[in-house]
Amino acid sequence: MKVRKLIKYTILLILILSMVTACSKKVKEVKTDIAIPKYSEVTVLKKSGSNNDAYNAKPDGLYKIGSSIGDVTDMTYSLLGKSIAQSVYLSTGQNLNKNLINIYKDDKMMVLDDFYFASDLMMNSSGDKLAYRCYASDSLESAQGLKIFDLNSREEINLNSKVSVSGNVYSWLDENSILYYGNIQGVENSDKIYINNLKDKKEEIYCDDLKGYCLYLLPVKEDIIYLKTNGDSNEIDYFNYKTKNKTAITTSISNIYSAKYNRKTNEVFFTGKANNDEFAALYKISLESFKVTRLTFDFPKTIDSESHIAVDSSGNIFFTGVDSVFMYDSSNQSLDLISSRTGEYRLYDNLNN
Repeated sequence: MKVRKLIKYTILLILILSMVTACSKKVKEVKTDIAIPKYSEVTVLKKSGSNNDAYNAKPDGLYKIGSSIGDVTDMTYSLLGKSIAQSVYLSTGQNLNKNLINIYKDDKMMVLDDFYFASDLMMNSSGDKLAYRCYASDSLESAQGLKIFDLNSREEINLNSKVSVSGNVYSWLDENSILYYGNIQGVENSDKIYINNLKDKKEEIYCDDLKGYCLYLLPVKEDIIYLKTNGDSNEIDYFNYKTKNKTAITTSISNIYSAKYNRKTNEVFFTGKANNDEFAALYKISLESFKVTRLTFDFPKTIDSESHIAVDSSGNIFFTGVDSVFMYDSSNQSLDLISSRTGEYRLYDNLNN
């Protein structure tokens, strides 16, 4: 009898230790000899076979800083934290492409690969936390939701949340707080925008009563601009966190693909598509008047909706057409072609907003 009890206690102890070990598992890091390009405020990756070439984007053109840096499909980085995260393609699946995430910090590399597919990488401004979403297998039904990885502890952060985050509708508000839209399964009227303070380990409602479903959100200082839909029409709204007031901006935009807040001009720039339009275009929203202005028409005729837009500290806006890189100069309101050769380009910047 005592032997049976001893065996039971031993098995239970092993299970508990296994669970504790699994929960506290740290990602290993290795010294890397890979030559990482010196990324600046705005980085351009150009597809080159199964690799990418890297460029720094300046108002007068693209400057090559690296070749054959791997089959990078997404990237985010912080110059302040000297941190880089890249998703790297491994193989093609039926529904999703298998990949992994390489994180470079302090001349060392960490690899996140406990998933089948990860996307929508977003690093906070200080470069010590990485947000992404992932899938456990080659199935759209295997979504695991929003994940946060702490680069200092080398561990995943438990969000301590019951909210099912809707797709990629999340963004860092500051270095410790992340916003996300979603709902709590089984709870009525729980479709809201939430804020999670990772330092205080506290989740609160950030924006309530959207009167629709949120499709995209962008922090603007402590406020946000968001695109919502009620099924019949879409609307871009501005939410003032301090006053809790919402301002309807426009119902003429059906999609937002990428958006950036330009601190220099106090404007929001975004690539999107207007109702009944065939092609995407570049737009800006004045945060003084909430006026929406379309900036591109036939030059270029269409925007690459798969690429991010980027902004530098001077307020220049970089974006891609089908096969070229363009820049909108806010100071003189002009458009310039800055890539000398056509190709498949992707844009990234250091501001992460």
